[in-house]
Amino acid sequence: MTVSRPTPYDCAMAENTNTRRIDRIPPSDGLREAVADVLPRVTVRTFSVESEGRTLWIKRPAAHKGNRWHGVQKALAVVMMEPLLTPTLPLSGAAGLAAEAKRLRTLAAAGVRVPEVVAETADWIALGDLGQPLEWALDGIEDERARSRLLDEAADALSALHRSGLWHGAPFVRNMAVGDGKIGFFDVEETVEGSMPDTAGMARDFILFLFSATRYLSDADLLVLARRYATSAPEGVLLPLLGLGRKAAVLAFFLRPFSGRLGRDLRQGLTTVDTLRALLAVR
Repeated sequence: MTVSRPTPYDCAMAENTNTRRIDRIPPSDGLREAVADVLPRVTVRTFSVESEGRTLWIKRPAAHKGNRWHGVQKALAVVMMEPLLTPTLPLSGAAGLAAEAKRLRTLAAAGVRVPEVVAETADWIALGDLGQPLEWALDGIEDERARSRLLDEAADALSALHRSGLWHGAPFVRNMAVGDGKIGFFDVEETVEGSMPDTAGMARDFILFLFSATRYLSDADLLVLARRYATSAPEGVLLPLLGLGRKAAVLAFFLRPFSGRLGRDLRQGLTTVDTLRALLAVR
């Protein structure tokens, strides 16, 4: 009989929920009133309120449903025997809010900069403010070297997260923040744990981060960024990328003649594949 070993994520979650069990934190009366005052006027899922002298972000549950592309992605993962392609979706409803609050506490306990979970209800969670979304900060920087330095800091933060044995799930620059000179992470909703091995989850994080960085860097600088992450990433994280790099290179070969007519996401995907091939010396 084969006995599976617990993953670092499993161990961290067990420590966070068993040895140091944390009950749901109820909101203060002032916070309840602030949220109740804003709710009738907003239609977005996440919004800010001012309560007790601080800015808090209120996040409501959403009904996350898979679409036909998730089905295609799942089929590709099976056919290509590539766990990195396995689609992941956040949990919906109150269970999704509880799961995200739990993950935030796990990441915080590991020293990762994430929003503080200030309060939880079945209808919303209140999170502390990390600063400006990294995407907004990058969009406001015209100097290429300044953008590159900020993305270097983001790559360092991602590798540090991975060295803790954990992962994010969707570390696009829109799900990262910069404040007080530090990079942080939010929107840790993706249910990556259990769907793929630890190193595959971290490798997937790296690909998604690199993909989102293509908007801001030249091809040469993107490769420098990839090498920066690789030099400090945990051992074994790049191994899952070798097979994917070869398979993706074949697909890119057929798509490249049509690159001028492809959407932005596919063009960014081709750039990401080229960067991975150069990083890993994939032929």
